[in-house]
Amino acid sequence: VWVMAALLRPGATFHLGPLLLPLVPLVTVPEGLSPTRPILVGVGVGAIVIVLLAGTAHLDGPAYDPFPSAMAESVAFLFGAGAGGLVLTRWTR
Repeated sequence: VWVMAALLRPGATFHLGPLLLPLVPLVTVPEGLSPTRPILVGVGVGAIVIVLLAGTAHLDGPAYDPFPSAMAESVAFLFGAGAGGLVLTRWTR
């Protein structure tokens, strides 16, 4: 959904895209299975999406104040959410 939205609106920034990819496994992986690998896959897929969107100028929207660009924001959100997801996995399971 993030890729489709970004392709349709290159001047917009979809801030939740990089946050959701690593965190979705926390709620979608069945109980008893570790979401660690799906979280890491989410980070990897997110990184590929960021590179593709940035390379095609579809990640040119505004960024939140401390970030110099939407790409820097996306990378920070992606890796922050991935790290947070791994911490939550260890803490809650």
